[in-house]
Amino acid sequence: MAETRGEVGEPGRRQTGSRRLRLAVRSALYAALAWLALSLLGVTGAAKVPGVDWTLGAVLVGALLGALGLARFVGALAAGALATTLLVSFSPVLVRWLTAPLIRNDPLPGVPVDAVVVLAGSVSADGRIGVQAADRLLEGIRLVRAGVAPRLLTSRVSTMLGADSVSADEDIRYFLDAAGPVDAEILGPVGSTRLEAERFAERATAAGWSRIVVVTSPSHTRRACATFAKLQFRVTCRASPHRVAAIRTLPQPTDRLQAFSEWLYETLATSWYRSRGWI
Repeated sequence: MAETRGEVGEPGRRQTGSRRLRLAVRSALYAALAWLALSLLGVTGAAKVPGVDWTLGAVLVGALLGALGLARFVGALAAGALATTLLVSFSPVLVRWLTAPLIRNDPLPGVPVDAVVVLAGSVSADGRIGVQAADRLLEGIRLVRAGVAPRLLTSRVSTMLGADSVSADEDIRYFLDAAGPVDAEILGPVGSTRLEAERFAERATAAGWSRIVVVTSPSHTRRACATFAKLQFRVTCRASPHRVAAIRTLPQPTDRLQAFSEWLYETLATSWYRSRGWI
């Protein structure tokens, strides 16, 4: 009798195993879709660890949840992420309403200030600064050449390539040299807006400077300038051009997704800075 039960139960076990495999595969696909949608929204970027890609991990977790009978949960997550992505993609009014409070763009002072401070951005493994960092640097150079301040200060940033650190100093000097003679200093190294403010505060204290123009990307202006003001700088805040997306008019879904991802990052970062007493 025991052998008979075993013979009857074997097909059932195979069917159960096959069903779990199908659910695992389906759930992995749901997880991949959810991860893609969350990436477009900037959710994964806001929680990104430098040098770590969690995509494969997300798919494997989705497969595991499916094998445990939770494929519907993963599917619901994917559906919610996709619905949010579509809402953001086709709602320029919503995205403009969210992002507008982040942007601060003050009138330029009538008399020269002590320095134009250009905040750093990303750097590639080839030592090249990102598009937004280039936008900031070019705007800072323009302001110095227009007589807003006699000098430009920016930050030293780097990234890891294996065990080596790759700096953007050479690329920054490339832009400075191309612009012609500009009195410029590169301070650092830095890894956050708060650290940038502290480095500049040290330099300003030594030189007796207090009035600065801070140049950064539009969505970063409100938090960045509040961080510098917290260190007793008299700050004029200037938004650099934004060439990654048309964030002023938001004509395309890609523009809205980029603006939304920046809003999400800055909202989380602002909350963190407030909790630390940095703004």
